[in-house]
Amino acid sequence: MMDHSEFAQTVDRQSWRFAKTAKRNPHWYVVDKNWRDGRENFEEAVSFIRQHGLIEMFWRRPYTVYRVHGFKYWTMGDPMETTILINRARIAPCTEDQFNDTGHNPGGSREGEFRW
Repeated sequence: MMDHSEFAQTVDRQSWRFAKTAKRNPHWYVVDKNWRDGRENFEEAVSFIRQHGLIEMFWRRPYTVYRVHGFKYWTMGDPMETTILINRARIAPCTEDQFNDTGHNPGGSREGEFRW
């Protein structure tokens, strides 16, 4: 079973491709066939994100996101056998107004839930 340190090392080894078609949501991705450590390790990383991540809302849809080394990582939530990619985006600092607009204000979101 993968731990935080192993996850961080694993994702650092990958070749991330910029998602050119998502200009409003700049992020990178890697597909399972290009995962340098093989499909089994890819599935371990997916499981780690899903087991240890927090729920974040994006376009009114919940995603399980794990944060490490200034990036957040997520999948699209498909069953493991059809999951083919892991995404990552930089964690950007935000202003107090942006923070309050994201649902962090009282009554705006559930405990442990964040919005992009």
